[in-house]
Amino acid sequence: MIDVNNPWSGPRQTTFEEILLHVSNHGTYHLGNITTMLRQQNEISLMIDYSIFWYKDKTVKL
Repeated sequence: MIDVNNPWSGPRQTTFEEILLHVSNHGTYHLGNITTMLRQQNEISLMIDYSIFWYKDKTVKL
């Protein structure tokens, strides 16, 4: 267990797994916001998934 003292919600205990899940979900939330703003400006969204970084050929531009 990890002790966290959040100024808005106070002290609590959490696990590393809960923190990791929160960070990944929070990043997804912001990616959705950015995609929505781009589409509202009639722009295409970018493919920035980590899996694309792993599997793309370095000589090919996506």
